[in-house]
Amino acid sequence: MSTQEKDIWRTDPVTLRDVVLDREAMERRLMQCPALERIWIFCLLDRTVNGNLEMTGGGRLVCPLAAGD
Repeated sequence: MSTQEKDIWRTDPVTLRDVVLDREAMERRLMQCPALERIWIFCLLDRTVNGNLEMTGGGRLVCPLAAGD
């Protein structure tokens, strides 16, 4: 990422969890990233429907969440 680009996420140094700084930019990134990165972004955005991760375009990933997640 160049110094001119705005940070859209960071890792919290205390919890070591990734934190979204710019939700709209993360959602735009979904259209141009590979499937594995898309799963990571969905998790960061907490985009779940009926226990399944969403897919753009109304589909769903075959990746149900474990009970309690």
